[in-house]
Amino acid sequence: MPVQVQPRIVLADDFTPQRVYKPLAFKLDEAGVTDCTLCHVDRYSTGDGGIASQVGRSTRLHGDDPDVQAYLALPDSAFDPRRPDVGRQHGVVHLYLTDIHPSVVHDEYVGAIVKCGTTLFLRLSTSSTQRQIKRYDSADSNAFTALMVALLNATAANLTQLRFGDDTRRAGRETSNWQEITSRAAELGKLLTFGQKTYDPQSEHLLISLLGGMNHQDSVTRIKSLTGGRVEKLLTSSCPISEGQLPHGIRHLRREDGRVVLGDRKTKYAEADRAWHPVIVEALRMHAAGADYVDIGLEVLVRHRVPRRGQKSAPGSTYADLETERDLLSDATKTFFVNGKRTKPDEEHLYLGKFAVWETGRYPYRLANDLKQRGTAVGGLVPHYTGPDDVTGYFDLELDWQTPLTGFRDDAERAEVIGKCRERILRERRTPQTPPGRDSDAGDVRALAGPYDRWEAAGPGDERWPGDRTMYGVTTRTHNSGKNTFILVHYPLSVGVDMIGRPCGLMRFAGKPGQHVAATWASDAYCASAATAIQRLVEDKILDPASVVPVVAATATTASPDHKRERSQLETKRDTAIDKARELDKEADGFERLAARKEAAGDSLAADRYEEKARQAAADADEQRHAADRYEAKLQSIRKDTPGAAEPVDANLTLVAYLQAGLHRASLNNGRSSRAFQAVASKHIVDRRFRVSGDLVAWTATLVVPCINGDEVRIPIAGLMENIRERKGKELARADLVAEYVLRDGRSLDDVARQQTATRKTVMTKRLMPWLRDHGVTARGAKNALVDHPFEAVQRIVYEQVTDGSRDYSERWHAAFVDRLRRTYLDPGLAWGDAACPDDTTWIADALRLLTSDTDTRKHGMRVLDLAIALDKTEQEVRELVKPQKRPGGFTRPRYLAYATKAKTHVKAVGCPHSSCRGRRHADHVVLLPEAAASGYGVLCRHCRRSPAVHDTWPKTQFPEQYLEQVTNRSVVGGLRLGSQTYVVARSPE
Repeated sequence: MPVQVQPRIVLADDFTPQRVYKPLAFKLDEAGVTDCTLCHVDRYSTGDGGIASQVGRSTRLHGDDPDVQAYLALPDSAFDPRRPDVGRQHGVVHLYLTDIHPSVVHDEYVGAIVKCGTTLFLRLSTSSTQRQIKRYDSADSNAFTALMVALLNATAANLTQLRFGDDTRRAGRETSNWQEITSRAAELGKLLTFGQKTYDPQSEHLLISLLGGMNHQDSVTRIKSLTGGRVEKLLTSSCPISEGQLPHGIRHLRREDGRVVLGDRKTKYAEADRAWHPVIVEALRMHAAGADYVDIGLEVLVRHRVPRRGQKSAPGSTYADLETERDLLSDATKTFFVNGKRTKPDEEHLYLGKFAVWETGRYPYRLANDLKQRGTAVGGLVPHYTGPDDVTGYFDLELDWQTPLTGFRDDAERAEVIGKCRERILRERRTPQTPPGRDSDAGDVRALAGPYDRWEAAGPGDERWPGDRTMYGVTTRTHNSGKNTFILVHYPLSVGVDMIGRPCGLMRFAGKPGQHVAATWASDAYCASAATAIQRLVEDKILDPASVVPVVAATATTASPDHKRERSQLETKRDTAIDKARELDKEADGFERLAARKEAAGDSLAADRYEEKARQAAADADEQRHAADRYEAKLQSIRKDTPGAAEPVDANLTLVAYLQAGLHRASLNNGRSSRAFQAVASKHIVDRRFRVSGDLVAWTATLVVPCINGDEVRIPIAGLMENIRERKGKELARADLVAEYVLRDGRSLDDVARQQTATRKTVMTKRLMPWLRDHGVTARGAKNALVDHPFEAVQRIVYEQVTDGSRDYSERWHAAFVDRLRRTYLDPGLAWGDAACPDDTTWIADALRLLTSDTDTRKHGMRVLDLAIALDKTEQEVRELVKPQKRPGGFTRPRYLAYATKAKTHVKAVGCPHSSCRGRRHADHVVLLPEAAASGYGVLCRHCRRSPAVHDTWPKTQFPEQYLEQVTNRSVVGGLRLGSQTYVVARSPE
């Protein structure tokens, strides 16, 4: 898809002395054109059969040539611009319009070049007649012609022949382009071969000129005949659109046997596909009522499995394929109603064309005129023109297919509903929208918006262009659905700036995803990862996770205002010197490359000049580095001589809490926040870098935390995000990534599902549960309890126990407790319910409060009947707290109470049998969780936090303070798949 670009002012320094645009010269050098004596040009059509067969036809005359044989042996994947890594393995270099000339008006793929032996093969798909290069003093120019002339200029010293796969009729459709190529070949003494005939443009210049004129006239006649024929067919209401791109409810006319009717010259016609009319009517009614596009998609298009239509829709795909991809479903549902490609102001009737054909059966259609003769009638019609300089124009036609929608009560309802839909689309179309990748001027913005600086590849693994430095940068994109994403772009340093040193816009590279886009990630996932990193920093480094006691965050030195001012000035000078040294190093490298090119071209004098400039730039860079070292030495001296010893200073953690909460909130709001928060985040989360790690994106940053004394602490943070560029259309994130989000990072399952634009049930059943099973948590109850567990620490510890990574977090907890978690959740025979806490425990906690309310009750207990009446329960329910009823179909509940008398008429709290608690305290806190209930009891002693069990390792197993929170079951209808079941009520009273 062409990407619009802004033509630049052409400067002399944009081109080499041979008049080749420098980015193109770089790519030609990369392909090795200086060793080639023959250039073979294949120009194929992407819509005319297989590319491989076209290439085979153009080379069949030279099948005995070993260079051609080597060329044909290359795999098709090497020429795929979406797989530049494969192309590099075979020496294939991909070209785009912006590589050919700085004044192109848009950017798109041109083709590929590769050297085989001494022959340079060009496999191009760009037009030889379309004018893509903007000119301000005359007619625009053709990029194919500019490429051919540049190639002749670049290979003047070694090339002897230019060979075209086309014959002269196809190669010479434009007189001016033909003459420019043939004249330059004549000036340089190069032979030209077209098909089977070779010409010497110096001795046969007149013949070549006559052929060019004849071919141009033949092309005009052919275009006029073809375009006129298309117009005439359309006036007879034919259907020139493939069935996969027709509005829904319409198909090609079929015979009784189901085969498509083909008229004269294979003309196709349209008919109503009435089987889908009720579905379309249902969708239109919802749209007219103002329903959201996702709701329309789910309620109508997904439910009825409506086939998707459009150029980018795979054959056989339906809207049901997008059920779990809400952002994609929103975009796809809107294109169900409109023609998304027709967005220009004069194309509004085409944009709304589906409504017209559904209402009246007449479809508006625009046919481009290919004849470059303004005012000439074609097929009896004179084209419309966009302006006085438009020489081709277009025809606006109305195709009468007689296919209005059926299924409405009457024509009046059809007109009313479709009219409301049309008005809604027009309101949406005319509402000012944010340009792609930018934030709106009002309202919220990206929480982690830039500006992002650019950086050089950190290691060999990040290098992409041998012989040139690889640069990285980050830009943004806003999808039609409103989904915000970030894009990691990489590009060679040599083409990253213009000739006066200004950085090129990153969207120039983002428009070539196969070549320059390294990764894409969702804005909300980025915010969630950053919030988790900050939370982990606080829990693991700033706070003690067991006692939650703040520790010293940083050290600072007391200094006078004069010392601080001098230190700040020296730091600024040092940083400036370092930046200048880096810029001078880049200049030196650039001069060295230019010197090498001049040397290769035989211009030794120019090479010597550039080498001298490179040496001078390198010397200046060394001087700047020495200056930076001197400033750093002075800084060290000031720090050493500053009065007062280093003293611990507390960090201001208010900002840290603000950032963590704001980022978490943004992760639930498409990665967006207020401008005020974005400004704070931009100031305190700095040095952001990104690196592709398989199908993940690893990010690093520095968190700047202010201290109470006015100093600051700089703490590194890092995280991982999914590279959604590597995810196939409707796939969820990888199972191990979902497990990291939920179990390791402590994100709620609902939040993860929302960020994945999927349902909680889908993420849990298709990703999280299978991952737990594959990692040893096989019991159904264990999986349910772990996913639903109210304490993040338990999930994180179990995650570490079943994975091969670091276990630093587990080592901070009591070894017996960690062992108990491992034994409980990895037990394949664990019988448990469908939640972490499967029962309502509030009434059991009330029972224990009554039984421990005073000394006499603690010692002698209460009558079962009295306790049952007080709790509004039956005596049987109270007795089951002492001796649970075994349930063959489920699991046996643990014990909570003990009988106080042999007659079993009274019950009391279970006494704590451990050390100093024995005879003095009771297990009076309810904990219905698998790891505690494994002891046979559902209670802990509030004082020592141990179960009253005395077998196995239970006397050594102390539970964390978190277990003194009261947890219970909320009994959500639909179970764990629809919502969490276990929640914390309140801290159990002392």
